[in-house]
Amino acid sequence: VTRARIKRNETGSGATQTRASRRPRTRPSAPPRHKARPPTKRKMKSTALAVALAVALAVATVSTCLAEKEESYFEAAYRFEATHFCETMTTNNKQCGWVGMDDPRYENDREVKINQIGCPMCGTEWGGWYEANEAGTGVSLRYPPNAIIGPGIRGAGYSQYFPRFLSLGCRGKKVEVQAVYKLIDAGEEQNGSGPYYAGLSLTDTPWYPKNLTRCSIGTGQEPSNTAADCRECQQSASGEGGCPIEKDTWYMDTVILDMPEQCPPSQDGPVMPSILVNAYQTLNVSAFTATPIT
Repeated sequence: VTRARIKRNETGSGATQTRASRRPRTRPSAPPRHKARPPTKRKMKSTALAVALAVALAVATVSTCLAEKEESYFEAAYRFEATHFCETMTTNNKQCGWVGMDDPRYENDREVKINQIGCPMCGTEWGGWYEANEAGTGVSLRYPPNAIIGPGIRGAGYSQYFPRFLSLGCRGKKVEVQAVYKLIDAGEEQNGSGPYYAGLSLTDTPWYPKNLTRCSIGTGQEPSNTAADCRECQQSASGEGGCPIEKDTWYMDTVILDMPEQCPPSQDGPVMPSILVNAYQTLNVSAFTATPIT
């Protein structure tokens, strides 16, 4: 009996056919398990963010590697050219003093071209010895005396170093580097009432001196010939060493460089004694000299 009833239902009576006509004979099949469902907006954002981070990391890694290769390449190129220069020095090349960087009269000088390898003064860390013309349409080179330098001229909120390049003719000699300067704008609005720090900079090069001698030499229009209040200092941008300076007072900073005999003296690039000027400050530099004493 049961089988006959099932059979009738399968072949269909009027009532069975009516009920069957009200719904589909078969249910929609479920989507195949291997077919991905459309991603939600949140998942799409997460995926995009992950891809972007991966791409940024890859680019940063490549850029860092390229920068390291470029730095090594330029250092090696400088060492090669400087070594060859020392090996082929003439009597004129053996003079010790500043190299005429940025001076049009020396643009074809062999040592100038060597010191330009790798652009050692690129970046906002370095300031140039330039003076704007009266029309404000250009600049010209202006070394001391009375060279006005500092990021404060442009209202910049960062420190800068103002270097001179020491000739390879100074290697193996003791060289007195001296800077005479006066703080003419301390940037009081940004820096407050002090203390203020500026002057001849000391680098972290292993053979470079760790101290300098600072003397005050008057408050007049010109520096005096009498030194007073001389002290040993460790000058840095953070004021380490406790050698603050006062506005409108002339100072004379002196350091003795015992230049290595090797060529080049520094494996990292040219030897560049520099004057540090802190953010918003302006100095009047009366003298910046390099004099062999042995």
